[in-house]
Amino acid sequence: MANLYYINASGDATWENLANWNTAADGSGSEPTEVPWSDTDGSTSGSDLIDASGGAGVSINSNIDPNQVVSGSCDIPFITNNGAIFGGTFSGYGFSNSNNLNGGIGGGTFSGDNFSNYGGIGGGTFSGYGFINYNVIFGGTFSGYGFNNYGGNYVGAIYGGTFSGDSFTNNGVIFGGTFSGYGFNNYGGNYVGAIYGGTFSGDSFTNNGAIFGGTFSGYGFSNNYNGGIIYGGTFSGDNFTNNGLIGGGTFISGAINVGTDGLGNTTLSLNGGPTLAYPTPAPSGGGGGIDIARLINLPYFIKI
Repeated sequence: MANLYYINASGDATWENLANWNTAADGSGSEPTEVPWSDTDGSTSGSDLIDASGGAGVSINSNIDPNQVVSGSCDIPFITNNGAIFGGTFSGYGFSNSNNLNGGIGGGTFSGDNFSNYGGIGGGTFSGYGFINYNVIFGGTFSGYGFNNYGGNYVGAIYGGTFSGDSFTNNGVIFGGTFSGYGFNNYGGNYVGAIYGGTFSGDSFTNNGAIFGGTFSGYGFSNNYNGGIIYGGTFSGDNFTNNGLIGGGTFISGAINVGTDGLGNTTLSLNGGPTLAYPTPAPSGGGGGIDIARLINLPYFIKI
């Protein structure tokens, strides 16, 4: 089907204004008979949407492909979604999913770099570089390099989804999902990353934040000295290195096993040796706790 060009003739930079679309890049053609990809009469479902506005950007305030029949692609940069997207292929740079209460993404394919999510994502495929999540993700497939689950004024929360891209940084909260990329960093500092659940199989995981649960099987897990603390979770990967605090969790293969006794203390057994008990650290990270490095008088230990 013929291309459909976004020309922003009206100047209002809205997706729904038919005057902003034309069959010719110079505006000499005809306007469409439906809002592009609205599935109203199906006349644009196969159209490729191309920017001819010089990068003016466009705001979506309606439903896109609710019947999931769109076969075209959209290569328009700086789209802001205030509506709901169920399908379509988007490759433009700088897509922003708004925090509008009506906004959300339930499907579609997004390959542009620097995607920002301020709304809700329940599905879709995302492969661009530099995805930043400021709000909520319940599902979807994310394979781009450099994903950042943000903390701050807007706290990113992940409840589900599949994440395979390398160099994932978590400053927010993770309750679930599957993470397999290399170089995951659970951040510490002004905004401390917190993990309550999920499955993490990627190598070279660094924890500078707080872990309360989850399953970790990748090679080379490092619990760092500058704020890294583990309260729970299951850890089975080789070459576990600790410079931080451990207040609980299950550590498989016998190199280190942590539990609790009847007095509320944290118990520690290294390589099947004697069991030692120490006060369990408070949830805030203050008071008591096990500092493995000091306990065995080494700068770190490595799980063999």
